Amino acid sequence: MEYLNLSEELWSKRVCEPEEIRHIVDSRFKSLVNDIMYSMVPSRLYEMRGGTLLSLAKPKLAYGTIGVTMAIKNLFGMIPTPYRGKFHGRNDSLLNDSIMDICKICHSVFNVSGIIEAIFSTPAADELLLKSKIYRDLGFVWGAKSIFELDVLIAIQMGFDIKDVRHLALAAQTFGYLPQKIIEVAKKHPVRL
Repeated sequence: MEYLNLSEELWSKRVCEPEEIRHIVDSRFKSLVNDIMYSMVPSRLYEMRGGTLLSLAKPKLAYGTIGVTMAIKNLFGMIPTPYRGKFHGRNDSLLNDSIMDICKICHSVFNVSGIIEAIFSTPAADELLLKSKIYRDLGFVWGAKSIFELDVLIAIQMGFDIKDVRHLALAAQTFGYLPQKIIEVAKKHPVRL
């Protein structure tokens, strides 16, 4: 087992050559919106490429531009700096693009899978972000090899239209849309928080 502090790696300049990361990302996906992210991949993390990266998240209702946060949004934490304000932008204007940029990097380096857990509790932020409401004893856990499919299915079950959840709409443009039959099944099995 190894502990790796991504911020420490970035601060110590133990990062990959940006052009190498640009090459692997751009060979699979549309170019990143924020070019600086090409230069922020820790070398040690890149040495683990081809392995599995598990995004373990809770389904959270979020106020503002996000709407709901699950496995894809959880990857935002992989940006190797403790302060991610510049990746949010003013009034979260850059947040959705930043989420997709780090998602593209992670998917280019790793096999990304996800688990979304709400067995005992999950939070929902209030309108003023002053406190969270805690939903208890929901008793469910979902898992999938595709975090895009996982997030979309759960979002639909929670009553969201993915067109209204900007980072999921961007993910659909990147990873493709789900077949209508799967969407219909998700709608028939709602999850209410």
